[in-house]
Amino acid sequence: MPSFVQASQGLAALQQEQRGLQGAVAAGELWMEPDVAERAALRCEQQIDEVDLIIQDLQPLGRERRFGDNDHGHQVATAFKDAAVTGENSVAGVLRESKDVLRDMAQTFRDAGRAATAAEQANQQMFGGGAP
Repeated sequence: MPSFVQASQGLAALQQEQRGLQGAVAAGELWMEPDVAERAALRCEQQIDEVDLIIQDLQPLGRERRFGDNDHGHQVATAFKDAAVTGENSVAGVLRESKDVLRDMAQTFRDAGRAATAAEQANQQMFGGGAP
């Protein structure tokens, strides 16, 4: 049966990296210019919309096809359906997981933008609030 376990494992590694970035933002070790952060977050959200369209296009594959009216034909039909849309290691399952990672990334970018703003405000307060 076809499986997308490797893609799912790669996605898990990316999710772990994203958590590391979120931790760096929370620790004050990573920040980015707010406008850059917002553009990156918006791009993540655009990617989520694109993934939704791909998942929608997969739905016809979720209907069991006829590969012969016998046990082997039914097994093949089920295997194709499962690989496309059923389960976490299906194409659709991996894509749904990728949306979660993209949402987390968008939030991390926005948090990094807020961290930069907070650092700038703290610097202004510490050093007298700006130019004479």
